[in-house]
Amino acid sequence: MEIISSKGDQTYLVLVNPWGNNSENICCCIGYNMRGTCRHQTEASLKVCRWDSRDKRSPVQAKPGVCPNCLGRTKTEIEIVG
Repeated sequence: MEIISSKGDQTYLVLVNPWGNNSENICCCIGYNMRGTCRHQTEASLKVCRWDSRDKRSPVQAKPGVCPNCLGRTKTEIEIVG
């Protein structure tokens, strides 16, 4: 995910952990490279919708391919537990 710098003059690429642990997000900014943490990690996580199709939703929300949480497009993922 791309996050704009606080000054608005740069864009940083943040690799977001799909399981929601902000501290495991990776950013390409200088602050992250020096300290191992930055504000971009949290900002990126806040922009990710973590709705799961197993979550309950009303019939009104049940539109194919539309997330009832953020109204964004959905995608199918397969989880293999072994």
